[in-house]
Amino acid sequence: MKQISKLRQTNTKAVLKALYELGPSTKNQIANYTELSVGTCFNILQELLESNEVILGEDFASTGGRKAKCYEINKNYAYILTISMVRVYEEIQYTICIYNLIDEKIDSYTSDYAVVDFNKLLDDISTMMNQYANVISIVISLPGFVDKEGYLNEMCLNYGLEKLRGISLTKELSQRYHCHVIVENDVNVMAYGYYYKHKEYETFGFIYQPEKELAGGAYVYHGELMRGKHGFLGEIGYLPNLSRSQQLKDLTNENIYNLLAYFMHTMQVMYDPDAMIIYCPLIKDKDIFKSLLQQNLPHESLLSDIIFIEDIDTYLEYGLIKLANIFKGENYGNEKVY
Repeated sequence: MKQISKLRQTNTKAVLKALYELGPSTKNQIANYTELSVGTCFNILQELLESNEVILGEDFASTGGRKAKCYEINKNYAYILTISMVRVYEEIQYTICIYNLIDEKIDSYTSDYAVVDFNKLLDDISTMMNQYANVISIVISLPGFVDKEGYLNEMCLNYGLEKLRGISLTKELSQRYHCHVIVENDVNVMAYGYYYKHKEYETFGFIYQPEKELAGGAYVYHGELMRGKHGFLGEIGYLPNLSRSQQLKDLTNENIYNLLAYFMHTMQVMYDPDAMIIYCPLIKDKDIFKSLLQQNLPHESLLSDIIFIEDIDTYLEYGLIKLANIFKGENYGNEKVY
């Protein structure tokens, strides 16, 4: 009986994933996508209609006879909640967003605090949760790195994050709100979002160098986000022989080219990716930068493709959504994060 139940769950997951990927579909289209029988799909769809996870859409026109019934995800059956913590100089602001099951943003709130106070954060989350029942996942991005237990590393507990010391965001939020919780470094989230927007590069290094803060990096390997044992992978601002004060000084003069080339060269040698994705509004002459990189390699043919990006907010938002999709009722995807 347990095997039958597990098979039923697997098939139900496949049907829901098909609807999520295909959009409004007939049972025949779902059967073709899932490689399940039409009868199995029909029975599962009837159960999902009863639970209200799936609704009937407009009938599809057919080549003859009756119109085929159309099924679609009930987009408001459940919701995902994302929190993006952004450093503004030495202050932290966060934006809480609510998305439905087809990734439409339906509400948002931005704090005006200078620091992240855990109790205020809980109040703001609860306000959203009270308005939108059945939030099934919470994903948080922040300018720091966390361990596997959800604690911020001590070296990140400054400039607005001090009040999160000793708090496991993952544990506290999952126990309080009874849903899946992911807490992730913001640059990792950006890289994850970039991958799902541009799948032409399966393996790439990602460098985020803002105008007035240390750089961060990430690495995506065949579509999987690499994190390392402590979540420290990609913290290129902590490479040897680099002080925080010197890096901040370099951001104000032409040394920014050498600094960024050093970060790039390190990633190039360590990972040899298909591409290097760079956000750095301080770089004005990209040809000078590429020339510096080529000088440090044995041969210019070893240089990965270099892609400069500007719209970083889009990738951050999309990365949060894609991470939340991992746990959409455990029905809608099989992405993994390492």
